[in-house]
Amino acid sequence: PENEPSFAELLDQLSVFDLDPGEYVVQRRLTGAQLLDAYGQQAFFISEKMIRMLNLQDGDIVTADGEPYQSLSKAYIKRVTGHLDLDYDPIEVFRQAVVENKDGELVVTHNIYGKRLKVNGSKVTYHVKDDRIQFMVQEGDIVDLAWYANDDNAKDNMTIRWVYPLEDDNQPAEKAPKQKAAEKKPAKKEKTHLALGLSKQIFGSMQQGAQDAKKLKVDLKGQKVGIAIGNGQNGEILKATVKACNGDPRLINAFAGKSKKIEKAVKNLDMVIMIKSYANHPSSWSLAKACKKYGVKFAVSNKMSTQSFCRALYRAENNLPSDEQSGQEIEYPMG
Repeated sequence: PENEPSFAELLDQLSVFDLDPGEYVVQRRLTGAQLLDAYGQQAFFISEKMIRMLNLQDGDIVTADGEPYQSLSKAYIKRVTGHLDLDYDPIEVFRQAVVENKDGELVVTHNIYGKRLKVNGSKVTYHVKDDRIQFMVQEGDIVDLAWYANDDNAKDNMTIRWVYPLEDDNQPAEKAPKQKAAEKKPAKKEKTHLALGLSKQIFGSMQQGAQDAKKLKVDLKGQKVGIAIGNGQNGEILKATVKACNGDPRLINAFAGKSKKIEKAVKNLDMVIMIKSYANHPSSWSLAKACKKYGVKFAVSNKMSTQSFCRALYRAENNLPSDEQSGQEIEYPMG
């Protein structure tokens, strides 16, 4: 009958996302992510390593080539074309946690900053499962843990999402000299020292940030400053820099949150500084829009360095251009 919808119209009604051909939506899992088609079905699955290489976020719309719906088919991601706010399966992440050996068992209780592992406000201990051999986790490793926020058994179902490498993966590894079996044990002790060395390096960067802040004459006078970078070691370094300028720092995980959450985070702040190298996704656009909506001072740090960050603080406080454009001269009063 003429009044009945066509097959194409019926398909359109079943669609979950408004996507163009070849576009997919990134939906994060505890490790890796699904690439969902317009009907919410998994077309590809991509690894955690690829997500980090491409800096993909939950809800990003990407264009990809490959053979969808084939379990062994790889997705060749071309670019990010947009972003959606997803309303299901929120994931909590405990970043840069230290694997320790307690009574012969590998466990995680703290991260490298001494922050305690908690689920729904309660302290928990993560026990490294024997079946997670693909990670080859050892004492002294730095890892990220992940769990579904709405999981009543999150304590038991959390998993290791990422193991931080101890050397640059882009550089070919040097061949170690052959050792006798009895000489292999000291390697574990050396690995622990590397993990501790990472912590010392971070605190050294914090001290450098404080020095850069004092050189640039800016007094934030207790203002609440949002640092749009997400969580992690760089956030801690920049928080120390804000404190050195007499400010009250707040980390904003702006690039993994929904627009309404970003607005809520920005609404009661005095200033927001966005790190440009972390702002290559449409979700970051919501941040600038929210600052404009609530009259919050805003500036962009072009680099991750504390010097660039301090300059952004100065520009935001003095109503100067939010970004440093090429050929644009801004005089900074150095102490």
